[in-house]
Amino acid sequence: KRREKNIILSIDDIIVTDGYNVRTDNGDLASLEATIEFTPDKLPALRGHSKNGKFIVTDGFRRHRAGMNVHKRTGRVELPVYPEPIGYKEVERLTDMFLFNEGKPLTILEQAIGFQRFRDNHNFSDDEIAQKVHKSITYVRNCFLLLQAPEELKQFISDGIIKSTLVIQLFKEYGIEKSVEIIHDTMEGLKSQRTVYFPPKPETPEINLSHPVS
Repeated sequence: KRREKNIILSIDDIIVTDGYNVRTDNGDLASLEATIEFTPDKLPALRGHSKNGKFIVTDGFRRHRAGMNVHKRTGRVELPVYPEPIGYKEVERLTDMFLFNEGKPLTILEQAIGFQRFRDNHNFSDDEIAQKVHKSITYVRNCFLLLQAPEELKQFISDGIIKSTLVIQLFKEYGIEKSVEIIHDTMEGLKSQRTVYFPPKPETPEINLSHPVS
């Protein structure tokens, strides 16, 4: 079935494989599930390509997950898909993920994972990545800096317990190992209602963190 340039497929014929999705948090899918179930014509198409009789998703992973949830309840779901042009390259898929995302914005850590793929799989420099995704080179380098954080700290960022901007600032001022120690001690201090201070750099005044980390 076709709707303009889109193709309508049963979700049984749509699959997700490793190597495309950078999302670590799908967020609330309730509104997407309602759209799929009651007003599917309003759903943006999933992008991808066909292989061995299946449509492989390269963009639209939250929509696919929401569709799977609806499928479990109703037993039947059809989704609009948009086939990539023949010969579409991985670099183009990566770029589209940043420039044409129609759903929940990628978090800074999810963007960092995508930037890492540009670097690892295609030998892009930081400047080339920045030009591709329309970001500043400083932003790209800050994302790479966050990727060096321990997994526990990344989870704190994802959960909104601590802001990525604060972590980046600390990493630059104190280094990663010392920053992790500072954050850990600060959070422990807040739990016990103690006042915890950042150790001052030379000729740098103390920073009082007696209030909750935002």
